[in-house]
Amino acid sequence: MKNNVFNLIIRFSFFSILYCLLTSENIFGILQILFLSFICISIIKIINKKNNAARYLAFSSLILILPLWLPASDIKESLLPSGYQYISISLISSLIYMVFSIDKEAGRNSFESFLITATATLAPTSYISGPSATYKELSNKQAFKFGIPQINNLGTTNIILLISGFFRLSVGYFLTTLDVNQIIQGFTLLNLLNIKSFVLIIILGFYNFWKYYLLFSGASEICKSVLCSIGINVIDNFNNPESSVFYHQIWSRWHLNITERVQNYLYTPITLYGLRTFSNFNKFLKYIAIEALPIITLFSILAIWHGGKPRDFLYGFVSTILTIISRSISKNNYLNTLLDKFKIFKQIFRFINLSIFGICFFIYDFISSNSSYSVLTDFKFSLVLPYIFSSILIYIYFLYKIHNQEEIKNNGITKTKPNSYFISLEIIAIIFINIYLLPGNEVGSNFIYFAN
Repeated sequence: MKNNVFNLIIRFSFFSILYCLLTSENIFGILQILFLSFICISIIKIINKKNNAARYLAFSSLILILPLWLPASDIKESLLPSGYQYISISLISSLIYMVFSIDKEAGRNSFESFLITATATLAPTSYISGPSATYKELSNKQAFKFGIPQINNLGTTNIILLISGFFRLSVGYFLTTLDVNQIIQGFTLLNLLNIKSFVLIIILGFYNFWKYYLLFSGASEICKSVLCSIGINVIDNFNNPESSVFYHQIWSRWHLNITERVQNYLYTPITLYGLRTFSNFNKFLKYIAIEALPIITLFSILAIWHGGKPRDFLYGFVSTILTIISRSISKNNYLNTLLDKFKIFKQIFRFINLSIFGICFFIYDFISSNSSYSVLTDFKFSLVLPYIFSSILIYIYFLYKIHNQEEIKNNGITKTKPNSYFISLEIIAIIFINIYLLPGNEVGSNFIYFAN
């Protein structure tokens, strides 16, 4: 018992030092995390004595997220530790896991649970770009020995993941060097009435999807690789959103660090409650309660998590409308038959939905900027060729890679030559991009805007 507590203290101290080095945080940030972890353990004790655990979980989760709604200021920075966006997700997920795993964790006392919870929030890099480590991942006693991380998990899979992460980051940074301002001098909704401007926006949306996706997924894969190397196996933050056909399917595969957890512990329970309670209502009210309400709740939570600014709620509102429309369209049997029958039509449909997803990012960036724009004027197809060529080339590469992975999984094959081709190609691309393309170019400063 004493040895276990000693190991937990050593492990917490180790990650605390890493946290301070990576975030330039001081001892006060560590004390804040200890306080929040203590609150979570205290909530567990309260829930254990009550029957309505769901109510306490929902309330405590909301309390942990609401500080993100505070306006950006010195007060907010002093109240919240660095990386609180991801720390809050770690705390909430740890809280939920402990509530539903009370029997499994019966052998641990409150102090051990407190140390594990606090250490999970400090796991290296998870509070910078996700995915967050949680109590579940760190409760595995085999992950460490005598409190010191064992670098014994750096296997082939982890190395491939690390290479993939650097490849995605490199390509994402390259895409940020393409100057959108060269071809777009302004953006208004009226531009969409012009067919040339509409085509341009669709192209830029597709490019924008890949820019943000590759930057964010690359950082997430590197994070996962680092954590796996020391025995912490976190979730995949992205599940190939580029393979989605409908808009709402992209969200179900995007930033799973928060969306999957919100869906599992909030979206699904609300949907089930709606099915039980409102099944006898008329068709419209039933649709609102069962379909729309969970989606509205999901994007409201996401808006608060991203900062709760007016643009965040506007982005959430647009995403809510698009998701509801997409879910309705996806239930059309004729359309699904058409998509299955004509592969080219399916690819075009996927292209448009990925583009719409990217356009939402474009609108968010437009709202975030304080610049005044003139009306979009001259359209020259030659100006968008770099965006078309680079985006479609990346699109084909990733779809082919996904197809290859699915074949390996279905056939039960563990090693194939195509896999080595992908790895070799990505290593060459990393070297080429970082030596010949990125130097001398000013990389965009809006890297993962919602993680800043």
